[in-house]
Amino acid sequence: MADGSKVSKNQRGPAGKRGETRQRILEAAHAAFTEMDYQHATFREIASRAEVDPALIAYYFKSKAQLLRESLALPEDPKKLIAAALVEGPAEETGHRLAAVILNTWEQAATAGTLSTLFTLLLEDASTQQVFACYIENEVLATVKQDLGIDLVLPIELMMSAVLGMLLSRYVVKLEPLASMSREDLIDVLGSIIQRLLGQLETVQ
Repeated sequence: MADGSKVSKNQRGPAGKRGETRQRILEAAHAAFTEMDYQHATFREIASRAEVDPALIAYYFKSKAQLLRESLALPEDPKKLIAAALVEGPAEETGHRLAAVILNTWEQAATAGTLSTLFTLLLEDASTQQVFACYIENEVLATVKQDLGIDLVLPIELMMSAVLGMLLSRYVVKLEPLASMSREDLIDVLGSIIQRLLGQLETVQ
């Protein structure tokens, strides 16, 4: 076990700094989930990467599903990504910029197989549904409202529905022609859909 993470008989948790150890586990889990499939990204594998005892993972996280939810943080700050797509460039190309951000952000998770696992959890696990709903509300909707100064809950929720449906069809169900469509073509199609939905701004103000 790594120094600073030992569990004493007289302690309920690790002797090391809780935040540092927990963050190290999350980083190791994120790497494992993006490099391996869900089944093979075991607690033992993640513990080895984090240089902690496997028991520490169970101490910090109640289940593998919880660890997955928390470790699937986006590779960059989603607020910055969304804000940049909204304001950088012509307004008539906003949909295509958002489509590119979405696809580029999810591509790594999709190729690693964790996207399929996340969708499974969204369908079956209430905690994952709650976490994802909070993420959409606090990270996506709040960011758009802050940057544009307009409450766009309905069009953005419609946009997210279109995006999630596309991700499910392309990467999980693998429906054709979505599954084999080039990223460039898909960005054009999805971008047009998003642009139409964002075009409803005046009707929902």
